[in-house]
Amino acid sequence: AAQVALIRRAPGYASDAAVWQALRDQPGTAVISAALVGTGGALQLPAGPLAPTTVWARPDEDNPTGVPIRLTVIGVIDPSSELASGLYTSRASAEPLGALPNPEVYYFQLAPGVAVPDAVTGLQVSFASRGLVVSNLGDTLRISSSVRTLLTRLVQGFMGLGLIAGIAALGMLGVQSVIERRRQLGTLRALGFTRWETRATLAIESAVTAVLGVAVGIALGLVLAHSLVTLLAADHPEVVFTVLWGQIALTAGIAWIGSALAITLAAWQAGRVSPADALRVA
Repeated sequence: AAQVALIRRAPGYASDAAVWQALRDQPGTAVISAALVGTGGALQLPAGPLAPTTVWARPDEDNPTGVPIRLTVIGVIDPSSELASGLYTSRASAEPLGALPNPEVYYFQLAPGVAVPDAVTGLQVSFASRGLVVSNLGDTLRISSSVRTLLTRLVQGFMGLGLIAGIAALGMLGVQSVIERRRQLGTLRALGFTRWETRATLAIESAVTAVLGVAVGIALGLVLAHSLVTLLAADHPEVVFTVLWGQIALTAGIAWIGSALAITLAAWQAGRVSPADALRVA
């Protein structure tokens, strides 16, 4: 268990290993699963650094001689770990509760140089008569991580398609604007605007629209993400809202480059409009 990560730990413990060491050596200490913390959980903890929190554990009905024990929570277990949800303490701390049931789940750490398949085979052969089921937590974690990565890539792919569709829509709107404003563009040419000045006018107009669209999209996305994370954090306090400005800047840059290409096409068409064709009355 010393390698199980913690998402929060009490002040005075420099690392997760120090918390697990204290759990083993200091009676009365405990750690709790993240699933039991927060809204709907057994323990409510304030946001921010974890302050040592006192909880009481009572014996079950099968231990009439047991007495309640006072425990101090000094850590919150990472929800991505394979440990079952619960309150974890040392056997020495739990002795006043009375006779403890025999554990049904064991966690083994392999010695250096021992291959996982060899260890799994050895345990299965040694305890075959007792129906021991051996699971490799490393494989379980890799599978769950692969599934989460795949789902993340799918969401990113759909967002990328939306970005491409938005850029294409901006280009189509630019072209449509040139078609609908041929008379206005022809009037500007008749008043002395050159081809490049006409193109620059339309390009600036489209660029301002693109900048406003990117800015408003980022702002609305941040508001939506913050609201979603706040909702999830009510039941999963390990979820923290973090703004990845680098990725946002990269996405905004890609959107701007695509928009610039679409604007260039529309502006080039605007410069090709001649005064005679634009002002001709059908």
